[in-house]
Amino acid sequence: MTIEKEYLTPKEASKISGVHTMTLRRWAESGKLDYIRISNGDRRYDKQSLYDLLNIPVNDNKKTVFYIRSSNVNKTLMQSQEDLLTTKFGAPDKVYKDKASGLNEKRRGLQALLRDVKKGEISTICITSQDRLTRFGYSYLEDLCSIFHTRIEVLNANDQKSMHEELMDDFMRLIASFSGKYYSLRSNDNKKKFMDKANETFKKSLGKND
Repeated sequence: MTIEKEYLTPKEASKISGVHTMTLRRWAESGKLDYIRISNGDRRYDKQSLYDLLNIPVNDNKKTVFYIRSSNVNKTLMQSQEDLLTTKFGAPDKVYKDKASGLNEKRRGLQALLRDVKKGEISTICITSQDRLTRFGYSYLEDLCSIFHTRIEVLNANDQKSMHEELMDDFMRLIASFSGKYYSLRSNDNKKKFMDKANETFKKSLGKND
């Protein structure tokens, strides 16, 4: 089986192969790895040649998928993410969705996505921004995907909510859960006062870190 003719940057080839860019350069200079030079003199490595060298099986049925998420169950935001990704990358083979906080590591959509990555069924994951996939530890997920030869494409579109706003949502949800479990704040007035105070404290702490 062969894959479509495609060239990789040194960084992309390094992620796929798991070796340093200097090793890739030595392979290229020794004739083990095919490459071209672009107008500025930088190398671009032939993907098929790299796969052949590393004996990586090529799955012609691997999919391009989308992952979309909203922490506050905002259907409009989720549809907007899907529309933006479709405009950029075309129709996906599958869409994984989560209506949950980016702090939640047990999201069903994310777990299903990672299971399919580990099965070798996905070639590319498209997301609008890194924090849609995970709030923290993005680089670890990126490294995990690269082991299974899955690439993550980030659109970097402007979300309807800023990172600060969504972090506030996540923070307030954690506070609400904590207050309900440990303090049994049954009065709505008390809950509101507690949340307002927590919000004020959080904003002050952000100001100190600026």
